[in-house]
Amino acid sequence: MYRECLILDEALQEAHLGVQRCEKRVSEQKDGSFDWNALFKETISSGNELDVANFVGPIKIAPLSNRGGGRGIVATRSVVAGELLLVAKPFAVPDQGRDTTNMIIALNFLTGRMNGSTHLEVIQKCILKLSTGSDDATRDFYDLYAGDEGQYASAVAEPTKEPRNSFPRDIDPARIEAVCSLNWFGIPENRNKSTRVQETKLDGSCALYILPSYFNHACASNANRFFFRSVMIVRASRDIAGGTEITHSYCLAENTYQERKQVLPKWFPECDCSLCTEDRTAGPGRLAKRESLNKRSESSELGVKERFDIIQQLNASYPPTHGSFRPALANAHLKMARELESMSLYTSNALLLQRSIEHYIFTLESWEIKVIDRSVEGRNISSDSLPIARNIAPYNLEICAMVCMVIFRAFSLLCDKSRAEKWLRAAVWMESVTSGGDIHVLKLRHAKFIEVLDEQACSLLKEVEASR
Repeated sequence: MYRECLILDEALQEAHLGVQRCEKRVSEQKDGSFDWNALFKETISSGNELDVANFVGPIKIAPLSNRGGGRGIVATRSVVAGELLLVAKPFAVPDQGRDTTNMIIALNFLTGRMNGSTHLEVIQKCILKLSTGSDDATRDFYDLYAGDEGQYASAVAEPTKEPRNSFPRDIDPARIEAVCSLNWFGIPENRNKSTRVQETKLDGSCALYILPSYFNHACASNANRFFFRSVMIVRASRDIAGGTEITHSYCLAENTYQERKQVLPKWFPECDCSLCTEDRTAGPGRLAKRESLNKRSESSELGVKERFDIIQQLNASYPPTHGSFRPALANAHLKMARELESMSLYTSNALLLQRSIEHYIFTLESWEIKVIDRSVEGRNISSDSLPIARNIAPYNLEICAMVCMVIFRAFSLLCDKSRAEKWLRAAVWMESVTSGGDIHVLKLRHAKFIEVLDEQACSLLKEVEASR
């Protein structure tokens, strides 16, 4: 249409812009060449939904024998941590700027949970779209799991076989509600930010997506989802071999075992992922002790000795066979690091600052980040440009990238430019493999932190920015 307009009048600026937008959408859909920096800026600055294409990377829907013959998503080839797997716009999403003064609450008889206003709005939008949309959209929607005949999500029936041009237009409100109840995703309530996985809460916003609904659950997943407004971005969180099932978490993996267990029964009776298996192995006694220590570590009245004692006890609450994903321990190390850093800045004590760096590194390791250069002085242990391994992307970008930035600042204060630069580059890498952004997005996300950096750190930041 735009090209036809240009045939009539080559001076039509709107037509030229329309051609450019179309070409960009085609490129995005074909090879995933999104301008992540521009998307981030638009996300935090405008109130409009993003104009982007859907993209499907090296993944496909496939039957899975370990899921009772049900469907899931598998990698069609080997992928590396941070690789883009999927960009999906919502099938149905609540309007922005809605009136929140009057909340509607309804009991969902399928899940036994309360639904809020946004959940009901998503159901309404699905009904409207199915009554006026294409046959393809109708079939795609009704192919989603709806809890048919009491089956769990791991035992979904094969997709419907009707030809795409003859799908019935009958509207089944009960089935639509069931599909929505078991497939909607929590999205950021404040869409003027880009953020990671969200839980679907009573008072939170949500949206329904088609292809992302085929990801099966694992608390210890191998993919992360990230949001630019309501656009879902899915990236590999670790290296994945071809043919491997790709999962993401339906809940917050850093929650306690009991908290996760309360969220998941509407899909299956028990999660069999490695994290839940490890927590069950630890036993109720250790889990209760861990939760108690985690709550205690939140106190601002604790000193270094008390915090060290909590860390020791938390370590003991994890069996030797437990993996390195230990969010409660990460939280305790983070509190200790901040305490030591505050003391070091107050007393100008370089040794205390080095000890704080060590606990910041422990924080990253407890978030499952493999640190290959843990040194705080002397010769660099690794010649790599990053002090961390690249085979696992951060589950929690907000915390992990911020920790890297704090370590960068600490080494800058210690006049250790080499280590400072490595940790700054680690923060940039984390941003790139999670949101797709580069150092410009990192600077925007941590603008308040960067504002108070000393002159030496700002100079190094500019050098790294200029080198990319």
